[in-house]
Amino acid sequence: HVLFQEDEEFQKIFKVKADFDFKMERTQLNIQSYVSFVATRAKLEKLAPFDRSAVAAIVEYGSRLVDDQKLLSTRFGEIKDLTIESDFIAKQQGHRIVTRADVETALDMKAYRLNQQEEYLLRLMKQEDILVQVDGERVGQINGLAVYDYADYSFGKINRITCTTSPNKSGILNIERTVRLSGKIHDKAVLIIAGFFKAMLPRDKPYSFTSSVCFEQNYGPIDGDSATLAEVIAIVSSLARIPIKQNLCITGSMNQFGDVQTIGGVNEKVEGFFKICDMLGKSEEYIAIIPKANTTNLMLHRHARQGVEEGRLKIVPVSHISEAFELATGVPLGVTDVHEPVKAPKDSAVGRIVQWLDSVDSDKKRF
Repeated sequence: HVLFQEDEEFQKIFKVKADFDFKMERTQLNIQSYVSFVATRAKLEKLAPFDRSAVAAIVEYGSRLVDDQKLLSTRFGEIKDLTIESDFIAKQQGHRIVTRADVETALDMKAYRLNQQEEYLLRLMKQEDILVQVDGERVGQINGLAVYDYADYSFGKINRITCTTSPNKSGILNIERTVRLSGKIHDKAVLIIAGFFKAMLPRDKPYSFTSSVCFEQNYGPIDGDSATLAEVIAIVSSLARIPIKQNLCITGSMNQFGDVQTIGGVNEKVEGFFKICDMLGKSEEYIAIIPKANTTNLMLHRHARQGVEEGRLKIVPVSHISEAFELATGVPLGVTDVHEPVKAPKDSAVGRIVQWLDSVDSDKKRF
């Protein structure tokens, strides 16, 4: 597109323009095309035959490449490489037919060749150089998630998000922005959070507070809005003095009305979270809270799928902040629709916040 717009000669030489997508619908016809492609590669490359389970694993990998259960990748070079590597694994194991186990082993070996940086960060967490908590409860602390992308390998990692609050008029203080480590999208997300709190609290009097939000042990630039949901829960937890369960992680963007919005890298985030929990955790169950809109993007690798099947990993989709907050704390938020008059029960999070701010206000008047 850039060449077409900027180079006049390009338009004269290439008169017929066509766009080619890197994905296609996961229809029965296109799945059959995958089957034919695998069979053709096996014949041309003199590979061992692939059984049904192996082809199914390759089709799943095609969906994983585009992070969508309803789509398939058209990057057939990567599919070809997987067939060759799977054939090598099968023959190394003495198998005459390539099975799902051979395909999944080939994927594991590929990840092993590329995951040096991930292993380095995991080692730092195990040594407690990077502090991570995946058991117990804590006020104002939550496990957010980030994706590290190294072109040919991406992985997820827990980001500890903390918040402290006080009765003041400074509003929401974004530490990353103050030290110029925050990108524009994250800055926008913080302003959206401020807008949500204005809508969530009662409008009959001016409520004000200061909250300081920090991505702990983050020493590089940070951007994106996928931590918005986690940041809001951390702020509410700190204001209402309600502890957050640490055996869960949260990812999700959010608008000013509290609706949870889709994010990218959901597979890497869930897998990275569970890998860390497996290494450090002592709980029987770990929970990943994701946007409901991202459920069709779930195409998890073998280790995370096994965790789900065994009940050690639970993935919970949510569509509103009120659902996520109650899952994370066991206490209702108290507000489900910011357009309605706020009448939060006293034992809810919003009810406790209002009581605290009212008591602070009355103390000020008394003095």
